[in-house]
Amino acid sequence: MLRVTTLHGMSSTYLEAVAGALLSQSESTVGVLYRRTGDGDSPIECEITDRWGTLETIPITMGHDCLSCLVREHTYDTLRRLGEHDEWQHALVTFPPGVDPSAFTQIVEYFQIEDEATFKIVIDTCAVVADTMLIETQVTSSELLRDWGLSVVSTDERTMGEVAARQIEFADVVLVANSERLSVTRARRSADLVRHLSPAACIIPVDADSMPAYSCVGLGLFDSEDPKRLNPLTSQYCPTPTAGEFTTTTWTGRRPMHPARFADVVDEYMQDVIRGRGQLWLATSPTHQVGWESAGDSCSLALLDEWSDVATGAESHLVLVGRGIDFARMTQALDSCLLSADEMAEDIAAWSTYENPFVDILHMTFEDEDPS
Repeated sequence: MLRVTTLHGMSSTYLEAVAGALLSQSESTVGVLYRRTGDGDSPIECEITDRWGTLETIPITMGHDCLSCLVREHTYDTLRRLGEHDEWQHALVTFPPGVDPSAFTQIVEYFQIEDEATFKIVIDTCAVVADTMLIETQVTSSELLRDWGLSVVSTDERTMGEVAARQIEFADVVLVANSERLSVTRARRSADLVRHLSPAACIIPVDADSMPAYSCVGLGLFDSEDPKRLNPLTSQYCPTPTAGEFTTTTWTGRRPMHPARFADVVDEYMQDVIRGRGQLWLATSPTHQVGWESAGDSCSLALLDEWSDVATGAESHLVLVGRGIDFARMTQALDSCLLSADEMAEDIAAWSTYENPFVDILHMTFEDEDPS
């Protein structure tokens, strides 16, 4: 059996340095590191290493439209090959910036249904490297990944903010780098933001030489059923509201929402929200779950499953992280979006006539690739 720790982040420089430091701490770990060699059409390089150095370097031609799909499929086949040697107990896989951390875990779950008897692979821990000097800027950025040269597909419309936030939220371990270059106040502020984005994650400091305080390989922290990994979030995930420089608040509604009133709340009350995740029960789409994400001043909505396929049933549920959020004011504003008793008494056909400011962007689902 090969236990796999995945490593993600938005800086290839820090990713490679931290990966090398982690490998130096273990004799039983093999490293699989992917790096871009140029623009989106350039080959991807896969370097296989262990504590004593490089074992092989494999160029991968971009014959696939999606970098994420190409890398995760190559990773699975590579780990299968390495597992046959029975030399290592663990593998540390470092993915290029921009790759969603859920991508590889999905393909492992899919392929292990048939392969488990002959090749056993377990996701052990998911780690992310966060640059404390840039984390707040990245999470609040509305710039597209392709503007940073980090898109994984030519049609990639994801923002830096949503990808940086997703990586931290999904992680079991957050390796915080660059703290020594910050004042005590700024370092504490960055750590506080990480804690609000991923309350249960283990935070490990990284020193000026990119060496983590202790290894995150083989900690056995990954749980695919953890409610925090749902996309979108449902009320199965409800972190305790906390306050401080940053604030986390949760809200759940058990009646459909009027989309126009919710749009007004977004415009008027969410300026202080850095990150929002959850699902909406919109009166104009009463039979389907609508996913909601916001990062900085950008947001996205997606029509997803029928409510009969959602474990919690029909509901609206939001987890909001921001600066100085007024719990009572935000709750009252969101409560005002729910349909009144008179509106609930109307025929459902009448709900479809409600003004819906989101109608032009509510036409695609969040990325949910078929591993096959």
